[in-house]
Parts: sequence; structure tokens; C-alpha cells
Amino acid sequence: MRFRSLLILLLAALSVTVSARNKEQQPPAVLIKALNILQNPGGASLNYKIDVAVFHRQGYVIFKGNKFQRRSKRTIDWFDGSTYWTMNRQTQVVKISNPKRSRRKDEDENASLTEQINKVRDDCLYSMVSDGSDWKITVRAQDKSAKIKNAEIWIDKANNKPTRLRVKLGLIWANIRLWNVTTANYSDVNFSFYPAKYPNAKIIDKREKNSK
Repeated sequence: MRFRSLLILLLAALSVTVSARNKEQQPPAVLIKALNILQNPGGASLNYKIDVAVFHRQGYVIFKGNKFQRRSKRTIDWFDGSTYWTMNRQTQVVKISNPKRSRRKDEDENASLTEQINKVRDDCLYSMVSDGSDWKITVRAQDKSAKIKNAEIWIDKANNKPTRLRVKLGLIWANIRLWNVTTANYSDVNFSFYPAKYPNAKIIDKREKNSK
């Protein structure tokens, strides 16, 4: 599973708990504040480390709505809401695609990040306990068709920023560490690839002709 899919899981897991506000028990205010940070209108950025069984990834991401820029040791990815670029740092090969038209599931998900979050249903149970310097919130979806059935979220008591997330994916758990969570007013230039900045890049355009 790629980072873009796990980013959806991160925001969706937080959305699950916040959407429970219509239930008898209200979600903790700290949880609503954490979601507001990640969905800041001007955008947010963070460093992450993902561990899922033998899958391990670490990097930095800026996201704003359904746009993002992701930087890891091997690649740089950009998505401006309609076009997706991925560049191999070593070879300088840049592949361009149109995620909304792609048959690849992970790209389809990232093409509609906000839509994916909005699909998360509010049928869930949650609990919160103190865990050192964090609040630990456990979420359990009652809907058997929910994409996320179990999640654990840690939120820093001092600044309401998420620091860790565990999401159950089938029989295994995805562990995501988060740090340097920051909000800002990010310009849209951050979410597109500009050839002038990479004069040695080799472009491979995989978009359909009618989508260019």
C-alpha cells in the first residue's frame, strides 16, 4: 500500500471519530482540533514513517484539499487535483498520469482524497485514555462494510497534533509515526511538476490523449 492510500486512512480515521458528534456521546474536543489542523484550508505538512508488515517508508508530505507533494528517499510525487507526476530521484525519470482515469486503485483514491474522507460513515464507537504525554483514542466501526474497522490515534496533549496512528488492515496493523505537523498557507505551485526546475528530467507521459 502506498503512502497516498495511508494518508486517506489517517484523515478518514480521524473523520470517523469526529463524525460521531451526532451520537449520544460527543467526541473529545482534542480530536476535533486535531482534524482541523490536518484539514487546514491553507494546507498542512508533516514527516511520517510507515510500517506495515515488511513495508517500510519514510518521508515528508504537504497536502491541501486533495492536492499533495510527497518527498521520500527514492521519489518525489506531485498531484494538483487532476494530474499526477512521480519522479525517480536517481534516474530523473518523470511519469505523468491522470489518476481519475487510471485503473490503479491507489491512484483513484488519491485523485479524490476529500471524497474518500467524506465517504467514511459515522457508525462507530470510541474511547479515550491518557497515555503519557498523549491522549490515546480507540475507534471501532460498527458498520461491517466500513473501510476502517479499528484504529488507534495518539494526540499530543500540549498542541493537539496527531503523533501516531495504528489502523487495522485485514489481519495486520499499519503503524504510522507523525512529527513536525505544521499548518501554513501553501501556494498551489507546490503541487505541480515544473520541468524548468529539473532540466535533465526525462518525461514519460502516460495520460490518455483526451485527458491532456
